[in-house]
Amino acid sequence: MKTALGLLALIGFGLLIGQEKETPQPFIFTGQAWVEKWTPEMRNGYMDGYVDGYDFAATMTETAVESELPQNQPKGQTVVKMVRYPLQCFQKMRIGQMVAIVDKAIKDHPEKWNQSIASFVDLALAEACN
Repeated sequence: MKTALGLLALIGFGLLIGQEKETPQPFIFTGQAWVEKWTPEMRNGYMDGYVDGYDFAATMTETAVESELPQNQPKGQTVVKMVRYPLQCFQKMRIGQMVAIVDKAIKDHPEKWNQSIASFVDLALAEACN
């Protein structure tokens, strides 16, 4: 009897050890993660970082373009204006408004939830700024 109980205990213990644990899904920046996992604070933080990153990239692009212009050509050429235009639009909005615009874009297109959040942000804000 003791042998049978010991054997059952070993089998049960072996089954517990052998059970596969649910594999955690990677936390990637997708539309689905935005909708299902991100808190409002995370969304606001992402958007704040997006605007800061865009500002930095625009400044670096502007500096690079202007440094390549011939001495006699005036600064503030078309490419620089194109890079700066979205920032002028962003400055008229609050972060919460930008998050709401992106929320709507993501919720309106669940078929694209596998795509990166950056693609939603780019398209949604470009549409809102035009």
